[in-house]
Amino acid sequence: MRYSTTGILGSDKYTYGDLYGMSYLPAFKYVKDNRWTAKPTGASGLRDLDLDIIGDSYLYSYVGMDTAYFPRANKVRFRKWGDVTPAFFEPKPTKNRVLLVECVERNLNSSFVKTRIFPIRKVASQQIPFSQMVNEGVKQTLYPEKIETNLDFTLFNIALFSPFKEVKAALNLTLFGRVSSEVIVSPSDHFLFLRETVDESSPGSSFRNYQVSEIEHIVDEMSLIQTAAKAKGYTHVIFTIMPNPVSLIGFADKKPNNLIARLSKAAAGRVILVDPSDRLRPEAEQNFYTSDSHWNQRGAGIWLAQMNQFLDTL
Repeated sequence: MRYSTTGILGSDKYTYGDLYGMSYLPAFKYVKDNRWTAKPTGASGLRDLDLDIIGDSYLYSYVGMDTAYFPRANKVRFRKWGDVTPAFFEPKPTKNRVLLVECVERNLNSSFVKTRIFPIRKVASQQIPFSQMVNEGVKQTLYPEKIETNLDFTLFNIALFSPFKEVKAALNLTLFGRVSSEVIVSPSDHFLFLRETVDESSPGSSFRNYQVSEIEHIVDEMSLIQTAAKAKGYTHVIFTIMPNPVSLIGFADKKPNNLIARLSKAAAGRVILVDPSDRLRPEAEQNFYTSDSHWNQRGAGIWLAQMNQFLDTL
């Protein structure tokens, strides 16, 4: 895939926010600030924690994964969700070894699963015939799984075509009230949101009705992750969930499900869950981008200050 943003043949799909890149609505064409949030001041000076982090783009795109951002940490190691391997959890003779597990609310159901982080050892499968192996190899070479997505990006996501996409998007919205199936415009017309975070039928929706049994199941999985991590030598296991922007900004008269708060209450005494919602909620519209599914540097800084305050209590 080609992510160059230089010239008319470069891609501008993410230059103005990922939701703009899905919708190409010209009213939401704002250059996105991709700088990391400011480094914290007033370092604790202890530097006695080895901090391992598993997380998503809410972290690695906005917070430096090094000791400059975590003053209590002596070492910081980070892995994206898709890059976690068993070697990441090799036992180490460290007194204060901390595992921080982060995900955004919309991915909670697929992320906070014990086997996602500590997969069950696979039983040796039956030997595949050589001819079948050759056929599969040829198939993957000639038609890899993501070829259509990659070709679409390479051929059509270039800045040269953006004005035409914007005209089409504006006409669809004006004449038919339609936008991309992946996004939805806020009632105030000030924000774009991922449709999956608004649609009550979606597992990642901030308005989906969660049963008590579902809450308990998620906490059980978190507890299993904690047990497995401590068996690997971790002294502390910390979970943190980044709220969907629409959870805090709101959407007309829809009532949020308060999923993170409910999880925090159910998890009390079992696992540690750091919830930044209450700190992000005041002036929430200033903590998130208008045309991107992430928080901005201000929002990231609020979470970082809260997390460092918590790490200082360990």
